[in-house]
Amino acid sequence: RRINRPGGGFGGVAIVAVDLSYWERLLRAGHLGESGAVALVGLDGSARALFAPTADLQHKMMGADFGFLAGRAAVGGEAGGRVTEAGNGEGLDGTWVYRRVEGFPLLVAVAANDRATAARLHEIRNRYAGGALAIIVLVVLFTLALLIFVSRQRQHAAERARMAESWRQSEARFRAVFDQAEVGMGLRDIGRRDEPWLQVNRRLCEFVGYGEHELLQLPATVINVPEDDGFAADRDALMARGEVTTYSREKQYLRKDGSRVWGHLTVTVLHYPDGRPAQALSIVQDINDRKLAEA
Repeated sequence: RRINRPGGGFGGVAIVAVDLSYWERLLRAGHLGESGAVALVGLDGSARALFAPTADLQHKMMGADFGFLAGRAAVGGEAGGRVTEAGNGEGLDGTWVYRRVEGFPLLVAVAANDRATAARLHEIRNRYAGGALAIIVLVVLFTLALLIFVSRQRQHAAERARMAESWRQSEARFRAVFDQAEVGMGLRDIGRRDEPWLQVNRRLCEFVGYGEHELLQLPATVINVPEDDGFAADRDALMARGEVTTYSREKQYLRKDGSRVWGHLTVTVLHYPDGRPAQALSIVQDINDRKLAEA
């Protein structure tokens, strides 16, 4: 820089030296990857230091004309800004952002190659698009599996409802026949002869002289005569093992007043859905008059 005397005459020149290796190290530390470049540019349009992705590009750009930046940042011009350069053949294609170095005829410029950046963004977009597609496929498969599961659950629920309704109707028909039959009927668990009846109908209660509520509180064996206990216990064990499903015989019953009456007994096993023995249905027909006549 010229130094003037107080009267305006030439008084000498002041020279300031800048260590460009510092700027080069700084620019290398600011490496922008495969699509970027950083340059320290003089206001004369020449690069003082530069860092580019490859050595060839760095050599080519060191000899390039940065006048398109220097002209904007000349003394009195813009302190910083953004410029897009295309097709100059010197490796300067892309968008440049620059800022003047305060107190020096220099500016720092950072560039990103638009084509390389676009290619990189395209690669990233494709990678994420592939991942998004995989996620969409998984979501679709999961949704289909969920729909199939829900459909099957509805089918199973409908089947269970149908079976429950069928069972209810069967139970209602059985109860109607059970209550209105003109023969005595009683229902009990197999293998539990000493426990009360589960159900008894009106005709059985009349036959043995007990009220329904009263008979349901007593062991099923209360109406058996003592000499029949052995035979009845043996048949009950055979039914519990599934070896016998039904049997019939004529036998005497013990009424509440202590008297004995003759009945024809038929016992049938009722099964669980899986085939296991569940309950014994006893059907008793009054044959007392016939037996007395035969005597």
